[in-house]
Amino acid sequence: MSDKEYCEEYESTELSDPQDVGLGILVFVVFIFIFEIFFVKIVKDTRLLTTEVGVYVIITFIMSVMCGKGLVYPPIKKFLRRRDFLKKLGLDEAQAKRRYEFIKYKKLYMPLVQRMCRLNGHPILKQLELLKEKLRSDINDLSEFGFVRDYSDEDYEESLRLIKEKPIEEQEAIIDILFQIAVLEDGIQDDEWELLMEIVDYFIESSEIVIYQRKWKRNKEIYKEKYSAFRRSFANDADGKKKREETQSRESTSKLKKYYSILGLEENASDKEIKQAYHNLALQHHPDLLKNMSRIKECNELMAKINEAYEKIRG
Repeated sequence: MSDKEYCEEYESTELSDPQDVGLGILVFVVFIFIFEIFFVKIVKDTRLLTTEVGVYVIITFIMSVMCGKGLVYPPIKKFLRRRDFLKKLGLDEAQAKRRYEFIKYKKLYMPLVQRMCRLNGHPILKQLELLKEKLRSDINDLSEFGFVRDYSDEDYEESLRLIKEKPIEEQEAIIDILFQIAVLEDGIQDDEWELLMEIVDYFIESSEIVIYQRKWKRNKEIYKEKYSAFRRSFANDADGKKKREETQSRESTSKLKKYYSILGLEENASDKEIKQAYHNLALQHHPDLLKNMSRIKECNELMAKINEAYEKIRG
């Protein structure tokens, strides 16, 4: 069964009210009960002839069928179809609902998520744990749609196009998730960084509203500032060494001593050692990391000190 067929069947067998069946049966029973009391009373009071009794029986039967057809049969039929539908798929009602909502609202993210996860070398379990936390979805659905299925370049491009039609807050949310998948434990590889920048550039170039285009340009600069330290190539970048030396010539060593201490370095540390220390501390204490969800306030405070130390040393 395709995803489209699944959604159509789910919607066609969904009762508008969970109590539709019970309500229909209740109304039916009450109607018959009242009608039969009325019928018996007439028979006793007027001593109707047998033929007249037969007429009342026929009328009762017809009214019962009409009542049942209108109030009971449709919801019961829908209920039985729903039961067979769930049985065929091996799902309970809660699982079926989560799957339906996932297909309708979150499946469009999966080609992007899969492309990033396959670049990221971590075990699938860690990626699933992060996605479950961020997307609040069933882990079985995430596994099937994000890891078991294979998406083509056309699926990836279609996913970008669909996400572009969403509110900008939703676009930013999925980009944040992709950055966190890329980071996980050991930082962002060059190919992961290139994919992230490619997606951000897509939103910049495809934005038809000027204010959104400007917002994405600002976002790109924010992402660079926020996540550059997570890049694996960050520590090997020699840029800034001269600037640091000039800064240190203007400031006494004693003033910078506490900042070196925050990074866990000696005052004669090389530019590469400074970057490596900053990179490692960011991977350990950044509040965006899944492992730090229980200590966000503490991590925000630590990262503020780490960032200040790095900026002071680097000038």
